[in-house]
Amino acid sequence: MAKTEFLTSKTDSLSSLLLKRKLVQKDRLYAARRLSKKHKNRIEEILLNEGFINEEGMGRVLAEHFKVPYVDLKKNPCDRELLLKTEVDRYIKFNFLPWRKQGNIVYIATTKVTNELFLHLKKRYSCGFRVVIATSRGIVSTIQRNFSDLITKKVKTELKNSYPQYSARTLLKLNQKVIVFCCISILLISIFVLPSLFLNLLLVGINIVFIVNMVFKFFIFFSSLGEDKYPSYKKIKESTLPTYTILLPLYAESSSIPGLLSNIKKLNYPKEKLDVIIIVEQFDKQTIRFLNRQNKENFFRIICVPRSYPKTKPKACSYALKFARSSTYLTIYDAEDRPDPDQLLKAVSLFRQSPEKVVCLQACLNYYNRKDNMLSALFSIEFSIWFDFFLRGLERLNIPIPLGGSSNHFKLNKLREFKGWDPYNVTEDADLGYRLAKQGYRTKILNSFTMEESPISVKVWLLQRARWIKGHMQTYIVHLRTVNNFKKHFNRRGMLGFHFFLIIPIVSYFFQILLPVVFFLSADTAFVYVMKLTTILICLLWVIVSLFFARYVVVKNRWRNMSSSVILSPFYYFLHSVAFFIAIYQLLFKPHYWDKTLRKLDM
Repeated sequence: MAKTEFLTSKTDSLSSLLLKRKLVQKDRLYAARRLSKKHKNRIEEILLNEGFINEEGMGRVLAEHFKVPYVDLKKNPCDRELLLKTEVDRYIKFNFLPWRKQGNIVYIATTKVTNELFLHLKKRYSCGFRVVIATSRGIVSTIQRNFSDLITKKVKTELKNSYPQYSARTLLKLNQKVIVFCCISILLISIFVLPSLFLNLLLVGINIVFIVNMVFKFFIFFSSLGEDKYPSYKKIKESTLPTYTILLPLYAESSSIPGLLSNIKKLNYPKEKLDVIIIVEQFDKQTIRFLNRQNKENFFRIICVPRSYPKTKPKACSYALKFARSSTYLTIYDAEDRPDPDQLLKAVSLFRQSPEKVVCLQACLNYYNRKDNMLSALFSIEFSIWFDFFLRGLERLNIPIPLGGSSNHFKLNKLREFKGWDPYNVTEDADLGYRLAKQGYRTKILNSFTMEESPISVKVWLLQRARWIKGHMQTYIVHLRTVNNFKKHFNRRGMLGFHFFLIIPIVSYFFQILLPVVFFLSADTAFVYVMKLTTILICLLWVIVSLFFARYVVVKNRWRNMSSSVILSPFYYFLHSVAFFIAIYQLLFKPHYWDKTLRKLDM
């Protein structure tokens, strides 16, 4: 079959056929033709993504247009003997499947033949092939039905096989276990043999940790102030915009779906250039049925992740990454996210104006329900401090940035090169940010907001924060294995920033609880008296600094009626100590367990 048969179809004849079969209204067809010229996309892509025609109808008319058969892969499935495990990546990449074989001729089911696919088919099926038209949904469903276990196994093992030093599957290596055992042994011996000296040294250690934590945060906070140095957003011609993949992981969140789809549809980006993938667990039948009812416009694709351990968001995202159609950019949003409508345009603009080494952008996150109660207000203050100041400060100081939970924008080729997210790390984004940094790549802060929903229950907040603390401890342990790589690409400041920003706050959560015990049990000597006085001054200074941070962001964001939240902000950090002990328990006994954050609609 000649290549040009499928690559030079005449839009006029296809349009006539669509009108003749009464599959598209005339005004919608003309609108699609205008968009096709404006965005430089095929008219069939416009019609499908705008919801003007369903996938089956388009498949049948394309088959008639090209004078080839149309096949429904659900009613007439592929011959399993033709489906090869070694070809799965190509099936996904080129969106095709071998369907039947007659003599030496293999019939290929696809939605369209591109130059790249034609060359592959010509090489792979040198004895001859013919093309039949199928729907993309049918092809993806067939791939998942036949190869889901293979893809899952690859997702779970490829990071460990390619970059074993970055995998959290086995957290402590033998040498690390020996070090931990020695430290615990020395600690226990000191407690029983020299309890007074131990308490004195512990009090000194607590003061040092508190001072380092406070000074470092104060330093990066003030480093963030001032005008941004990177280029501002520039408008882009829609015809030059690339396909943008959006991953939307869901788990038992059918109540969130209408709002989620509404928020994604509000993005100022051509629909036909969006590759929206909703990721669900294969056993979550209720959500899948609900999604199928919602997808009348073919706006999104559903990727079902098979049941397997660990049941984590990063495993689900890495699984869906295999099916991404874009070759350029990808982002992730959570179920309750409300991204800035111009966020994708701003991301494309910043990527194009930035050096090649910039492979990731982190949008700012905050909460739209900060007025629900005191906890949501304090959470909003904390996130504004984190994303508006701390992460910006890290960027300006050239210190590696641990990514937040959503609204990360990636250059897709680099994300694939480094095997996506670690399925065994429960703060997979922070880990990925450091992994990219160790290869010499950079993350920039994107001047765009995504609004999320804050937990309003202390129990839900504690479980979410415990997962974050556990994940940060996982990430710290993993990246200690190759910590000198930070120094290689980010100098000594980058390496120190990794220690100070990731682990020192976690240690301080433990010391907050330990401090009263040490304070009152320490022997009453001149040295201890001085250290206790120092501790009191440090704690008072931390209260002042916390109040300053909280007051500054409230004024900057013009949030009203937040005075009580500002006053309580220093005490809010004591909740982290409770979450710390939950995190320690889970790190020891459930290291890869993922606590799902319940939202108001789920509760």
